[in-house]
Amino acid sequence: MRKLLGILFCAILAAFAYIIAFLPFAPFSIHQHNMIIHPLEPMVLAIVIGIICGNVFFRQRNNATQQNLQGVISSKILWSKLSPGANFAAKSLLPLGVVLMGVKFDLLAVLKVSGQALLINLVCLLIAYSVTMWLCKKLGVDDKMSALITIGTAICGGSAIVAAAPVVKASQTQVAIAMTIVSLYGLIAIFVLPLIGHALGMSQFQFGVWAGVSIQAVPQVVAAGFAFGIIAGQTATIVKMVRILLLAPMVMWIAAKSHKLNEEKTEIKSHWRQFFPMFILYFLLMVIANTLGLFSYLDEWTHLPISHYIAEASAFFMTMAMIGVGLNTDLITLFKSGGKPLLSGGLAMLILLVISLLMIMLI
Repeated sequence: MRKLLGILFCAILAAFAYIIAFLPFAPFSIHQHNMIIHPLEPMVLAIVIGIICGNVFFRQRNNATQQNLQGVISSKILWSKLSPGANFAAKSLLPLGVVLMGVKFDLLAVLKVSGQALLINLVCLLIAYSVTMWLCKKLGVDDKMSALITIGTAICGGSAIVAAAPVVKASQTQVAIAMTIVSLYGLIAIFVLPLIGHALGMSQFQFGVWAGVSIQAVPQVVAAGFAFGIIAGQTATIVKMVRILLLAPMVMWIAAKSHKLNEEKTEIKSHWRQFFPMFILYFLLMVIANTLGLFSYLDEWTHLPISHYIAEASAFFMTMAMIGVGLNTDLITLFKSGGKPLLSGGLAMLILLVISLLMIMLI
């Protein structure tokens, strides 16, 4: 019961993030080819809302008069009531959201993508991983932050970051920094890539593959793709779905690497289960169940869009988790820590864009 107030608070703020994300004007809603696209994900907005609330109302201050909210209640007392639920949202609802996200993916979608596009996807994934890790190391970014930025750049932005965070045991401030970085570059790509594509005379299929393999978050991929053309948007979406299916293998690889690094640093052997989160296994089981058509059968049997409800619940739980992350993020620490990760993430995406573009133009 002591967590209920904080969970309810996170749910209210998450709903507010959804309202903002779907506001009927730019940059929240973009009209393209008779479609309305929302490039700003509720999860990203939830981070911002959580950080603002946490730092304006609940952050500890030296001045006692500043600890009082409008003369009504002490911010310290209020946070003591909300923090158990906020921490629960950040740590427990996050993996639950990732597991339920498996209902959206179909392994057979891989077979629907041309061999060339799939090959480019795999090569670019390896490039993004290798380049980002190398840049982070050269710039002195710590291992946990490097892993988050890497998987966010290589796979699918915020969703990949929240899936990898428990594996590398990243702090909530590190999650907030990584989410902010990959979202920023993804938003820039929405407007810049179509201009470059038109200048280079790319076909719609070429641009769709390029957007799908290089831009981080799904809404951003869709927005950039349809900004170029309908076929480009459809191609980008399919290529991106294939890229997301590689999330589980990538998290497992990062888990194995974290396990190895931990043993090297501590010289103490630890069981691999400490670094392999079981929710990734449950996520894979959800993907397999969806591929076998179990959720489609459930929809038909109940005459209700159960799979849609599960997918929406997944997104909302992860948005609530990001509210919790934001509430626990110190803005001063965020500003002090963000410089090198910001540079490494930007350089990694630039290299990925150039290499993937060269591959697409050559093939």
